[in-house]
Amino acid sequence: MTAIPRTVAAAGETELLERVSELLTAQREAADAPRIAIAATAASGLVALAAGRATEAVELLVVAAEWERRLGWPYRAACLDLDVAQALTAAGAERDASAARERATAVLAPLRCVNAY
Repeated sequence: MTAIPRTVAAAGETELLERVSELLTAQREAADAPRIAIAATAASGLVALAAGRATEAVELLVVAAEWERRLGWPYRAACLDLDVAQALTAAGAERDASAARERATAVLAPLRCVNAY
């Protein structure tokens, strides 16, 4: 489910991303479902990144990626690690961004994944 806000963010559709984030947040409040909660957290992080709030984006995206990892979803976590890396770069933490990209590559490269969504 994180593929939806990630794709919208990658397309640069900030207004649509904000609406998607609002919808996911509303669904999160109405249902006890980890997939929705993770997607809402990721969407909020991507909105923060688009708005130039890199530190907030890092915090939210790391939470979403770690949650995916804890639930045993390494592919989904790796996809989010790419967004974490982007947010870390925006925050000026290039060393940490490189580590996030390496984590993602460790999962995605063996799959020969080119477009991680």
